[in-house]
Amino acid sequence: MLIKKLLLYLPVLEQSLELLMQMTIRDQITADLKTALKARQMETVSTLRTILGEIANAEAVETDTDFVPMSGRSNDVPRRVLTDADIRGILTAEADHHRAAIAEFESVGHQDAIERLQAGLDLINGYLQME
Repeated sequence: MLIKKLLLYLPVLEQSLELLMQMTIRDQITADLKTALKARQMETVSTLRTILGEIANAEAVETDTDFVPMSGRSNDVPRRVLTDADIRGILTAEADHHRAAIAEFESVGHQDAIERLQAGLDLINGYLQME
């Protein structure tokens, strides 16, 4: 009886697993941001928002200053689509910024800032280790 019930849920579980496997790094960061917001983990929220901001900046495209939108039309241009490799590059750069900041704070002895930045670096490294 229990096995029959489990077999009924198997297709749903397989579909959920496939969705998790297809989740991009950006999707994972966004989902983790929602979780951190609900848990009120402000240091994590800050780091994740910084990462998402960097990704959004990388997606922006240069616009021509001579461009004049047609009447009634939006002057929005399509954004650049980033691959996971592009996002990994952004994460690597952000990790480098954290390492440099940690080194600076170590030289002046601000232990609280070092701990905060180290937690952010650990979070970033977790995303870099994702397949």
